[in-house]
Amino acid sequence: MKVVPKPFAFEWDKENSDKNFKRHKITNDEAEQVFKHEPLVSEGIKHSQTEQRLHALGKTDRERLLLVSFTIRGEKARIISAREMNKKERIIYENDEFVALCPFVSKTPYEVRVFPKSGSPYFEEISDDILMKLGDILSKVFNKINEKLGNPDFNFFVHTSPLNIRKYDNKAEDFYTWHVEILPKISLAGGFELGSGIYVNVVDPNEAAKILKISL
Repeated sequence: MKVVPKPFAFEWDKENSDKNFKRHKITNDEAEQVFKHEPLVSEGIKHSQTEQRLHALGKTDRERLLLVSFTIRGEKARIISAREMNKKERIIYENDEFVALCPFVSKTPYEVRVFPKSGSPYFEEISDDILMKLGDILSKVFNKINEKLGNPDFNFFVHTSPLNIRKYDNKAEDFYTWHVEILPKISLAGGFELGSGIYVNVVDPNEAAKILKISL
């Protein structure tokens, strides 16, 4: 997850702004509304030495689900493109408290991330009831990975806020959401990946989601 401060200002390229409306009927205001509703934000490919492209999956004030690509330039978010998400895009399973999905730009084949719907920054603060729901979704995801990918080895991480920043800022929830990252070991990193830090993913995340999707 990328830390995106809020509220912050927006910067628009007129050509891209016009394209968003002509192609997808999405106004500038609608794209900006996504950032008010705690979107899921993933890191994309670096398009220069200094600029990281990011992708926000979220909703507008009218519950329209959008995917917004953007970069951070100083104190502003420069929006590159916006379009409607496909229904349940890259979501492989969800229950009352959690959603499991294949990230828009996955580092490795069949990467899965599990996010709480509550948006809490601290894993250690979840209740026993929520922990049961986490167990439910992880059990189903791992069973599906074993079934479809042949019981592969995997790396498993819990990302949580690294310190109790409420001591310094009582708005920790605005900046971070704890989440689980699952990386099945399907392929080995090559020399290009190890040398450059840029990972080549040979499996389209959309196809990965189709393969791993769990019937409800």
